[in-house]
Amino acid sequence: MNRTAICLVMLLLAALPDAMFAPVLKTILVDRYGVGEEATFWFMSVNLLGIILVLPVLPWLRRRIAPATLIAIAAICNGILYGVMALPIGLVGTLWVRGFEGAPDLVALAAVLSLVSRGNESPQDDNRSLRFGLAGTTMMLGLFLGLLIGGLASGGGANVIFSIAAGECLLLAIVALAMSGSLPATVRAAPRLDDPVAARRYPVWPSMLFMFTDRGLGAALTVAGALYMQSILDLSPRLVSSLLAMTILLLAICNGPLGFLADRFGALRIRVIAAAGYGLCFMGLALSNVMPMGWLIAMMCLMGLAGAGLFPTALSLGARHGGGATDMGLLQAAGQWGFFAASALGGLVLHLKSGEEPLSPSSWTILFVAYAAVYLVLNVVGVLGICWRRLRPATQR
Repeated sequence: MNRTAICLVMLLLAALPDAMFAPVLKTILVDRYGVGEEATFWFMSVNLLGIILVLPVLPWLRRRIAPATLIAIAAICNGILYGVMALPIGLVGTLWVRGFEGAPDLVALAAVLSLVSRGNESPQDDNRSLRFGLAGTTMMLGLFLGLLIGGLASGGGANVIFSIAAGECLLLAIVALAMSGSLPATVRAAPRLDDPVAARRYPVWPSMLFMFTDRGLGAALTVAGALYMQSILDLSPRLVSSLLAMTILLLAICNGPLGFLADRFGALRIRVIAAAGYGLCFMGLALSNVMPMGWLIAMMCLMGLAGAGLFPTALSLGARHGGGATDMGLLQAAGQWGFFAASALGGLVLHLKSGEEPLSPSSWTILFVAYAAVYLVLNVVGVLGICWRRLRPATQR
């Protein structure tokens, strides 16, 4: 079986559990333990604790453990932690376990993405962005299926939901071990070439910045954007969810084609165009209250098309000659932090305004412009970081 196909199957399984929780947070926390809705925010963000703890040891793990074995061990640990959360251990216990669950979750995802990056193991490989584009499509499919499974399982209560998540992790471990013969024994970065131009590596921090901003603006769209469409534009929840689903669908469909274009015309060029379009269209949402409905639909469609070029280019530029699990882990961690930061900022703004009048259209405009401006400025910083490395003489690198 083709290695990339195996990796995409494992990536799908790795993306399912977390996606299940979004539609059932009330069931597994609020209804189960009788707590406030703020607990749902902590549940979705506390796994950053595990990510922070595992990042320093990720290079050691990926050097000493074969990828298939590493994925299987991480998946089993993940499944065990989900099994523990199925027990009536209280809110505090659930949040502690959820915090540590972020570690095996990141390890499994980083190891799979490192295999996607490795491809045919050639430093001259020119299809990396395409593979990352297909990976993005697969993760979007996992998001869709996870939301669907979570919604269908909501009637069974927290025990059933966490048990299904544990089962998905077990299935990932089985697939990884069953296909271990088709996967490399180790994942090492390819050696540098004698030619300094061909051997050039870009620093990983610009791509970390890209992932941070991409996930952050995505969070702003799904949280602040949804609230704006309901409170200011007076759209029904069904229409709001349909518009967001349309954007996600375009992201999923176009990830592969945009990755292909990045391989042909340069990942950085496509990155610049995609990021500019994504940020400017988000800014354009602020005009929706004075424009016809077609404007909002156009902005959401264009965000989907432009956003499809973000994931494959960020990972392709960050995967330095072999793209080890360390780089993939750093990129995923940066994305998680971006999601947390944007969600927390939006929540803070709403909390500060909760005792006053609802946010006015002009306040929403300022918020959207601020989000988009920060996004665009940070992307410029990342692009300059890569261009500066390109322009430095080889003797100074």
